[in-house]
Amino acid sequence: MAKSIDPDRRLDPLTGLPGRAQFLATASDGLAQQRAAWAALLIIDIDDLTRINARSGRECGDMVIRSAAHQLKALVRAKDSVCRFDGGQFVALLVGTDPVRARSIADRLRMAVQDLELCADDGTAIPATVSIGIDVVRASALAAPGNLELALQVAAVRLRDAKEAGGNRVVAPRRSHPPGGG
Repeated sequence: MAKSIDPDRRLDPLTGLPGRAQFLATASDGLAQQRAAWAALLIIDIDDLTRINARSGRECGDMVIRSAAHQLKALVRAKDSVCRFDGGQFVALLVGTDPVRARSIADRLRMAVQDLELCADDGTAIPATVSIGIDVVRASALAAPGNLELALQVAAVRLRDAKEAGGNRVVAPRRSHPPGGG
């Protein structure tokens, strides 16, 4: 049976992270207060989660989701917003983070998940990897109505590119500095 988000706390019971609706509400509020800073939006997706569930069982898939969430929480700052967006997918909003730093954080997360030593109850190793798509824009631009969703779409295209290139990779903006001279 699927676990639902507690409507009072709006937290995902599997990971303890906020859900999509809570993230979108709090991210917009936080962005409105960060007018001058850059913001990086990361979409993180566990590679082959369906196959993990099919081969090792949903409990093992849940273990991979919890472990990836733990690694994500360990790598972001307290002021950053993270959530479980959908299934094996997470979103992180890193305010004050330029493209170079966003790429560095994403690569560290990717490697941390790749290095996890997860095993099923029978001792079978469960390899886990993630793919990550990134968009980086001015926080003030993200605070405008509809722009957070637009940035999510851009990051989602980059995530798709990472998956299509074989997974276990990061696709970030090509430019070394954010537009506008940052």
